[in-house]
Amino acid sequence: MTEETKGPYNGYNSLEELESAVDEYFGEYISEQNQKTKEHIENITPQA
Repeated sequence: MTEETKGPYNGYNSLEELESAVDEYFGEYISEQNQKTKEHIENITPQA
């Protein structure tokens, strides 16, 4: 990304753009972590 195309908000032109990018990134990250946690719990929980 070149200097000319960078917006005022960390490369984004509006706070809404920045927020949606952050939500998208962390949404994916949190989903992955939730899945790993769920698998881990299933692995350590004795199956009755």
